[in-house]
Amino acid sequence: MSMPIFPPTAPANSPWVSVGNGGKGRWGEFPASSPFQKGYTYAVQGALAVPSGATNFLPPFFLPIEPGVVVTLIGVRGMVRGGTNVTISIQRNGSNVSGLTGLTITTSPSSFAPTIPVDASDGDYFAPLITAISGTPDGLSLTFYFRAQP
Repeated sequence: MSMPIFPPTAPANSPWVSVGNGGKGRWGEFPASSPFQKGYTYAVQGALAVPSGATNFLPPFFLPIEPGVVVTLIGVRGMVRGGTNVTISIQRNGSNVSGLTGLTITTSPSSFAPTIPVDASDGDYFAPLITAISGTPDGLSLTFYFRAQP
């Protein structure tokens, strides 16, 4: 019976695995990881208002990123439960994200993308900033979409 022989050399940082059916299998490189999307969602209950100091302030979330992984903010999607609408800007590390300012969020789900996808760094923080309201909006659901490439 012939047994597969482990290759004497393998590329650096590239594990080799047995692929196949026992003794009839073969050795090969571990399949590369595919990019995937991950969402982080804000769910804000109750009336929405423009922040004044700490009042009505929506705190940021921190984005942990493992070494060797590239993470990119690719968009946001949101809606309010009721009322007319809320206008928001998306911030990264306290500054507005290009293309994600002055977004009008209504009772119908809406999606928005940055002008240029934003590569994030480990420990970056992201937050929505309410800049205006129309009517009496309440119940914000807002998801930040990130693409991760291992």
